[in-house]
Amino acid sequence: MQPNDPELVADRDVTMKKLYDYNNLHPLERNLRRALLFFALFMMGLPCLIFN
Repeated sequence: MQPNDPELVADRDVTMKKLYDYNNLHPLERNLRRALLFFALFMMGLPCLIFN
């Protein structure tokens, strides 16, 4: 893939939005933070258990 490939650009945009959303959550929003982190790891195909 080329750096300016439309599919790659779209994937990068989605990833940047998800990272922005995660990084701007309040630290006490633990359940939402955990859900977003789990979803990201799950979508990469990584088995995971998340502990507080």
